[in-house]
Amino acid sequence: MSGKGVAAAGAVFFVCLSVVTAAEAQQADPSADVIETPAAPTDRAIYDQAFFASYNVNNAEDMLRVIPGVPAILNDTTANIQERGFGSGGARVLINGRRFPGKANEINTNLRRITAANVARVELISGAASGISVQSEGLLVNVVLREGASIAAAGSWEINGRFREGGQPEADGLLSYTGSAGGLSYSAGIERNAWTPASLGGGPRWSRRFREEVYYYPNGAVQEVRPQDWERHHKKWIYTTNLTYDFKGGQRAQLNGFYQQINIVETDQTNFTRFDTAGAQTLVASDIHDREYAWYQTLEIGGEFESPLWGGNLDALFIARRQDQPQNERRNQEIGARVIEISRSETRVDNSEDIGRAVFTAPVFEGQTIELGGEAARNVLNQNLRVFFDRNGDDRVEQVFIPTASAEVVEVRGEVFATHKWAVTDRLSLESRASYEKSRLTNNYPFSPERNLGFLKPRLDLRYKAGEGVQYRLLVDRTISQLEFANFVPKFDFVDNEIDAGNPGLRPEKTWVYEIGYERRLPHDAGLVEARLYYNSITDAIEKVPLTDSNGFYSALGNLPDAVKYGAEVKASLRLGFIGLSDALLSLRYQTQKSETHDPFTGEARRLTGERGDNFDISFRHDLRALGASYGFTYKDYGGMSVTSDLVVRSYFEVKPPLEVFVEKEIVGSTVLRIEAQNIGPAIERQDRVIFATTAMNGVVRRYEHWTERRGMRVAVRLRGSF
Repeated sequence: MSGKGVAAAGAVFFVCLSVVTAAEAQQADPSADVIETPAAPTDRAIYDQAFFASYNVNNAEDMLRVIPGVPAILNDTTANIQERGFGSGGARVLINGRRFPGKANEINTNLRRITAANVARVELISGAASGISVQSEGLLVNVVLREGASIAAAGSWEINGRFREGGQPEADGLLSYTGSAGGLSYSAGIERNAWTPASLGGGPRWSRRFREEVYYYPNGAVQEVRPQDWERHHKKWIYTTNLTYDFKGGQRAQLNGFYQQINIVETDQTNFTRFDTAGAQTLVASDIHDREYAWYQTLEIGGEFESPLWGGNLDALFIARRQDQPQNERRNQEIGARVIEISRSETRVDNSEDIGRAVFTAPVFEGQTIELGGEAARNVLNQNLRVFFDRNGDDRVEQVFIPTASAEVVEVRGEVFATHKWAVTDRLSLESRASYEKSRLTNNYPFSPERNLGFLKPRLDLRYKAGEGVQYRLLVDRTISQLEFANFVPKFDFVDNEIDAGNPGLRPEKTWVYEIGYERRLPHDAGLVEARLYYNSITDAIEKVPLTDSNGFYSALGNLPDAVKYGAEVKASLRLGFIGLSDALLSLRYQTQKSETHDPFTGEARRLTGERGDNFDISFRHDLRALGASYGFTYKDYGGMSVTSDLVVRSYFEVKPPLEVFVEKEIVGSTVLRIEAQNIGPAIERQDRVIFATTAMNGVVRRYEHWTERRGMRVAVRLRGSF
């Protein structure tokens, strides 16, 4: 980590503390902002229905976005990333103290389907809280629903008009309903998305984009000028249902269903002009690439059963998930009136995952509890790949023989674990955990034998409450990454017109995580400040590596012996009452990060793929409660240029900060009108690629490439309400 980055992180931290000092002095209306904060070692700030009464909240997501520190969690694309299987880590938003029993069933989407009337309270939890079995690196958010018998029948609805640059208007929306009958509570929802929801934080945040691309000869002369126009049509249908039954003996059973269909069509047209080394024009043509994800289907059933047992509590859950992912791509070239098919591919991927997990929790001594449990999982991937392209330049495509075109990968895994939670004093808490997993990997590759893997995963989480609302944290943890079976099998790269090999010998990354954290919650709900220093020692880091077979060198994702990643992060979420805006919430995040490894192709020291150095977020929300209105913006800097290294390609990628704004107003009853805009100028991406003549190892350049891309602006007009 550079001295500049450390200095910047330190400056941000002390600026935040200075603002905190002023913010602590702001006066709060006791009737509106009384937040209960019990004694340590667990801080549990409670926001009840009275707190939300004067806000424009229709659903649980609306409620969370007005609480300091929580919007950053909702927007964090890594917040709900699972480790291997279901695990006990990762999730930072809980429902009734438990992670939602689903993986495809994304938590932010589910929050939008929970009506505000059915939320009893929201809890912000710091420390090792009793009754919470999820481990998290920081603040946890617990949405507590009303007891099933007291839930009044209620529903929520949403209608969206979507307007994008250079395209036709579209419409989507959702409808959800919740009710109860005795001890049974139930809910159902249907949703249509014409865009990737903004609440997911990532994914394709564009419907139209415009690229200026240029190829250069090694001497710097222009080889091709390639303006491109990309268009994306996204149709998604989501159906959800939930049944929960509360038994009189304290048991609870829950069953969730999720079904999703997605159809995505992308088309990019490149009108290119080619030149020879002397600058003379040699070809004018159009390259048209069509890609269709033809109704991806995901079906997931999840269930959970809780029961008092032997003075403790038993929690058992299961998940069964199936995904069917067909994809077709075609690339044609138009030269005048002549149309030449360059390549096409047909891919079908079927994924399945079945998980069962049981945890028994019981007190053992004063201030101590223990959790004992196990998890079993089976993951299967089946892929069928057919690729056609012109191999000999006769303008006719033919099917390419791929030895592993029909691939199957199966993993069967088991894990046992024990967690000890200890409130050492009223200020100090310690959580220690030991788990061991064993798995067997098999596939139908004739040259790849069955593999057996085993990992010990210890964890130590120490927290100290230094004062009211102030907490320090020390974490030591060993994590094992989830293997992506898609990296085991081949895929067709349309950009470079080649088949990229898979690697069935890929091993999961093993990481030792060392982290020191600081958290300060201001009184009267004035805000939250967090900071952390971290160091990750990584074994078997997953990157592109050179491999060999009978045909010579090729590249695929493989494992590097070692790598490190370290940095600092500061986050602050503050109400601006100290400048007279008590209902305005300003959230800041700054991270400086560095990583180190050795490039497997050149041996040079470099950072890890995707590591971007310094990055920051700024978001602002101002609720005009007297007017029933609010407005705000988000500005996100993704950091410096990331590096990708391959056998014959070295690429550098950069994303400029995009700006998003919104304004909303309560118009009739509970109905709220919201207008939001994405990709407000200029929303630029850039990439530079170096294409080597044979391999990056000999360093002889064949071509340089550069493109600059602008994402088209999108505007949504939304009406939402409840009934």
